[in-house]
Amino acid sequence: MLMLTILVAGCTGKPAASCNSKTGELKNGCLYEKATGELDTAYCGQMGPSLLNPDYSVDIAMDRCYADVAVLRNEPDTCFLVKDKIIQSDCLLECVSGSSGSGDLKVCDVLAEPEKSECIAGATMKLATSKKDFSYCDYFSERNLGKFKECYRAVAACLKGNCQN
Repeated sequence: MLMLTILVAGCTGKPAASCNSKTGELKNGCLYEKATGELDTAYCGQMGPSLLNPDYSVDIAMDRCYADVAVLRNEPDTCFLVKDKIIQSDCLLECVSGSSGSGDLKVCDVLAEPEKSECIAGATMKLATSKKDFSYCDYFSERNLGKFKECYRAVAACLKGNCQN
């Protein structure tokens, strides 16, 4: 995903702790990622002409920003700030699939097929490996034999200490 750089007078350079990153306050703020790819500073601000990709409209840029924040912080609820349904769907899919195995799959319910199935499958695979529990692989047994085998191999690898989470 594209990370946006947004700098606004009066807020530039403040450490992450000084910017409220809760979902309700996020509409006026975004994360700043250094060229090194290291996420270490938050900037408060509003969308303006300083977008990395000038082809994006301000709305699309904000949607991308919300999606980036949601995925980076693993906050699926932040995806609901995204207006564009395709970006929102991708955001939810990434958040749930990349979750640490919370087991909260209800965010998948807002997706249409086939994204909903992908969302559930990704989260189920993550749950299986994070909890090192083969029983989660049963979800795939009647749906996708290839994924069923992949899930078993992944859990077995995790049990041997070679987890790819």
